[in-house]
Amino acid sequence: CKYVNEKSAVKVEKLGKDSLV
Repeated sequence: CKYVNEKSAVKVEKLGKDSLV
């Protein structure tokens, strides 16, 4: 999935890309 906000992408990396991606 593509993120509209870069901050969201960074948050996802912290939580775990596999979780949302």
